[in-house]
Amino acid sequence: MKRGERGAGRSSTGAIKKKVGETLAGGKRAQESECQQTSRGQAGTTKSNRSNKVQSPSSQEMSIARCREVFGAMPDELTTRTRLQIHDKELCSADLQHLRACSLVTELSFTNCRGAIDLSVLAGMSALKDLQIFVSEISSHEALLQHRQLKRLYLSQSNMGSGIAQYLQHMNQLEELVLEYICDNIDLSGIARLPKLRYLRLSDAYITEESLIALSKSKCLRKIESEKLSTPDFSHLAELQPLEELTLGLCIHYQKGFGALSKLPLLRYLKITSALVTDEDVRELSQHEGLKGLHIGGSMKLTDITPLSKIKTLEELWLRSLFWLKSGLGSLRELRNLHRLDMSTTPVNDDEVKNISTMDSLVSITFLASKGLKTVEPLAVVSALKHLNIQFIPPRTFEYAEFVDYLIHTKYGLLSPEGEKYGVVLITVGPLPGC
Repeated sequence: MKRGERGAGRSSTGAIKKKVGETLAGGKRAQESECQQTSRGQAGTTKSNRSNKVQSPSSQEMSIARCREVFGAMPDELTTRTRLQIHDKELCSADLQHLRACSLVTELSFTNCRGAIDLSVLAGMSALKDLQIFVSEISSHEALLQHRQLKRLYLSQSNMGSGIAQYLQHMNQLEELVLEYICDNIDLSGIARLPKLRYLRLSDAYITEESLIALSKSKCLRKIESEKLSTPDFSHLAELQPLEELTLGLCIHYQKGFGALSKLPLLRYLKITSALVTDEDVRELSQHEGLKGLHIGGSMKLTDITPLSKIKTLEELWLRSLFWLKSGLGSLRELRNLHRLDMSTTPVNDDEVKNISTMDSLVSITFLASKGLKTVEPLAVVSALKHLNIQFIPPRTFEYAEFVDYLIHTKYGLLSPEGEKYGVVLITVGPLPGC
């Protein structure tokens, strides 16, 4: 090769090397740039992923969700409500804080709830007229003094102290009052002086004779219900002249005074259970001239109800679990207004069925079939009868299906399931004493 050619070759080779070097350098720079972009993209993706992670709800969000669960509304919606009903909820103090802003509420009820309620959280409810609280525990009873406008107050808790009476005596607008599970001796003197109180219910309350005497001074009570009354003498209640309805349940300490209630001129309904009511009590009570409903249950001393035939106004008569009752059913035919006779778990024999069948006005009859009962066929002549409820204790010694079939085909046309208004119902009960 010639010298000139060799120089040209070296020059060409150098140019190629230079171009290759530039290409490689450019590629490296491009690669570095791409890596930087990728890195930035990855960083952006990582940042984006971090921002897209699910965040835990804030305490405010949890409070709002809890408000909806307990009260069925958002917190701002609660402020416009006039009526709140909370049923079967587990309560905590934080839940109740939402009530502080509910100034428009006139009716508030907690029923079948667990937990504690501090009455001070209701301070802002200046329009409250009806308050019903049935929970495990109620505290700050003194806060009731901020609600002297209340007309209805129902309080129930596992162990309510008697000290609540000192606050209730200042609530002069109260018309209805229910107190349950008062385990201590409660002074009713202040409650008896409430000028508008018409209805009083006391459950599981220990009431002394002095407190019952104080209650008898009330000028406006129309209806009283008491479960597990611990006082043995009921005669003091005969001074409650305005009284129209009286229910005394589980009166295991009763000794006297039932008959004295005949002195209540406006009394229309009287119920007493688990008390040893005697024949003499019934004779004394029979002097009442306006009683429409009478319920006597669980007495082991009552044997004769003949005197009840003198109460001509009787429309409904319950004689339940009177296992030693021997006479008097036949005399009830004189009660021309009697349309319901309920002798649940009181055994009835053939002679007594015949006596019942003479009561033409009866629309509903319930009784327990005694061991000696052979038929209820006589009842088919009771023209007004629409509902016959027969209780029996298996195994039966007679074919009850025979007389039921008779009634079905001659009078009713169908066998009525329990709870229906018309027809014949058979119910299995027992075992029971003396049956």
